[in-house]
Amino acid sequence: MGFPMFTSLFLALNAAFSPSSKFTALYHQALFVESEIYKVRTRTGDYSPHAASAAKAQVGKDSGDGENSGDKKDTGARLLVKNPRVLFAERMDAVWTDLG
Repeated sequence: MGFPMFTSLFLALNAAFSPSSKFTALYHQALFVESEIYKVRTRTGDYSPHAASAAKAQVGKDSGDGENSGDKKDTGARLLVKNPRVLFAERMDAVWTDLG
C-alpha cells in the first residue's frame, strides 16, 4: 500500500518540476551565454568591426539616390549598427526572457 502511494507522489513531483527539461533548457542557455561571451571578447560575428561597416554599406545600397539620400544613410546606419555592449546586453536579456 505504501509503495504505490510513494510512486504516484514521486511521479507527480517529477511531472510538476520536470528536472530533465529544466536541466536541458539551462544547459543550452549556458552554452549560448558562453558563446556570446567568446564572440564579444574576440570581436567576431555581430560584434566585429567589419560587421558594422558591412551594415553601413548595406544601408547605403538600399537607401536610393535622392537629394536627401545622405540623411537616409545616416539614420539607417544608426538603426542597424548597435554598440557591441548594447547588443550583448539585449541578448543576455533575451536569455532571461526565454527561461522565464
